[in-house]
Amino acid sequence: MVRSEHVSTPDGDGRSFDFDTAREMAATQDFPGYAEWRSMLERRYSVMPLWYWNESTCRQNYVSHIQSLSRWQDVQARINAGITAFHQDLGRNR
Repeated sequence: MVRSEHVSTPDGDGRSFDFDTAREMAATQDFPGYAEWRSMLERRYSVMPLWYWNESTCRQNYVSHIQSLSRWQDVQARINAGITAFHQDLGRNR
C-alpha cells in the first residue's frame, strides 16, 4: 500500500503538487500512474539510476514528470488555439 506522503515540487506557475495530487491528475488526464511510470523506467534503463531505489526521490521525480506532461498539454492547447485563430482569420480575409 502506498502511504500518503507529501512530496512537493513547485510547477511553472508557482503552485505545488504533492504525490497524491500528481496521482489524481494522472488518473483524470490519462497520464501514466506511478506503477506504470516505474515499469516504463525499468524498460528504459538497463541499470536503474540510484534515485529509483530511494522511494522519496522516485516520487519527487514522478511528480516532476506529471507536472511536465501537464505543462506540455497547456503549451499544446495554446499552440492549437493560435493555429485555429490564424486559420479562421485567413478564411475571413479571402
